Amino acid sequence: MPAIVDNDHYTPQPDRFTLRLAGLVAFLKASGGRYPSRVGAKDDAERALALFVMNCRGAARGTSGTALTPARRRQLEALPGWTWATPGTALHQQRYRANLEACVATVEAAVRRLKTITFPRGYRLPDGRNPVTALRRVRIARENGTLPDDLARRLTRLPRWTWRRHRPDPVPGLDGWLELLDRYIAKHGHTLVPVDYCVGTLKLGRWVSRVRTFRRKGRMTPGMAAALEARAEWRWNPHGEEPPRAAPSRTAAKAPASRGKRRALKRGQKPRSR
Repeated sequence: MPAIVDNDHYTPQPDRFTLRLAGLVAFLKASGGRYPSRVGAKDDAERALALFVMNCRGAARGTSGTALTPARRRQLEALPGWTWATPGTALHQQRYRANLEACVATVEAAVRRLKTITFPRGYRLPDGRNPVTALRRVRIARENGTLPDDLARRLTRLPRWTWRRHRPDPVPGLDGWLELLDRYIAKHGHTLVPVDYCVGTLKLGRWVSRVRTFRRKGRMTPGMAAALEARAEWRWNPHGEEPPRAAPSRTAAKAPASRGKRRALKRGQKPRSR
């Protein structure tokens, strides 16, 4: 005989969201307002809470299989310091800028020591820094439009500074890539450049792909983004878009005749139509 449950003393069990939310509140109090992170987590409990936060943000953006009710959204927004944006993007931007600042400082130190912007291959500063690699990185960042303006001004103050790499490259940095892109637009009418498309030895397709990747990761400067968006054919998200197909040529080669038609033509008869 089944047991009789006294409804007056029955307490429903909390669901998983309520349990995770209570654990997140306790973690915030214990860590002084720091949200859990999957990178460098101290234990499995912090990893589980970080995954819970990530799933909640994904559900709000529609990228997760679950959906958040308005009541649950209000509960999350009531947490101290809660944001629906993923904080990893801002942290990545800070680290990328810090890396570029270190490269600029390395180049400046090498110029002060050697009195020239041309560094010997394999040269290193007494503290072990590699100015050759740093110089290459800042020039590539400028070509990709990801070098901040203040760091670019620091480099242009160096004696006999040039953005041109010492390789035989006919393209003068960023302006040259934009000119090649304009030529491609004038010829094809769109900016869906194939990745393997080259102009001579210059890989325009890879440059366009890198530009879109840097914009998606938040590395692009506003000036570079404005220069690309000034072109009416430019698209930041080319996925799902196809370049206009050319009209079929009237002189296109016809399909070869079948064996029966060839025999009929050879005998001088009219081929039978099906």
